[in-house]
Amino acid sequence: MGSQFRLLANGRTKFVIVMICCVTAWYFGISLADCMMDGTLQQTLSKIQGLMQKVTQKEATSQKDHKCHHQKSCPEGTFAFLIMSGSKSTKPPEVCFRDEILLGSVKDNVARGMNIAIVEAKTGKLIDTGNFDLWEGENSKPMTDFVKKAPDGSLILMATFDDASSKLTEEAKKCIEALGSKKIWKLAYRGNWVFLGTKGFTLPKTFQREKIINSGDWVDEIQIDGCFSPKTDYL
Repeated sequence: MGSQFRLLANGRTKFVIVMICCVTAWYFGISLADCMMDGTLQQTLSKIQGLMQKVTQKEATSQKDHKCHHQKSCPEGTFAFLIMSGSKSTKPPEVCFRDEILLGSVKDNVARGMNIAIVEAKTGKLIDTGNFDLWEGENSKPMTDFVKKAPDGSLILMATFDDASSKLTEEAKKCIEALGSKKIWKLAYRGNWVFLGTKGFTLPKTFQREKIINSGDWVDEIQIDGCFSPKTDYL
């Protein structure tokens, strides 16, 4: 008797639950039909669609303003820059200035060794680019001559790829040191190094302009980025 009573009770409970679900579904169905009849649903959907479009447009605008892959926009009147080394021998370096890729795989103008872009500091205008294989061949002197030809008032953006130390001569290191580098002498085999050099002027002491990593084997990419102001950073 007890088990039969429990089964009967369970059956009644299930019946009540099913009835409640049916009534609820019927109520929402009637409400939905009323909304469709008076246009409320269509208006609501239109408002939601409009809000989504605004959010999408805002995100797109925000991403567009973040130049050179920056996490936030640079102040007005400054130039966003990014100098990123290569990774091992497979991922090439990238140099960006004013939201323009100066060196990179998209331009097909990078190679093993040292990759250099020369920019006019006051205007951000690209002057020249070059790459120099420093693993084999005697390319240290051509690289040094290339840098020395940069006019005063130039920014020299430099990034390594693969190995850039094996054929890097003492004369070349002195030339780079004259551009403001303090770490070029520490660059080891297959190490990575990025640098923002200056010719004919200097940068504030607090300006991050250089980064290096050595491990004796392949190392991951490194980068420096920031906002260069022709008015306050040109010293």
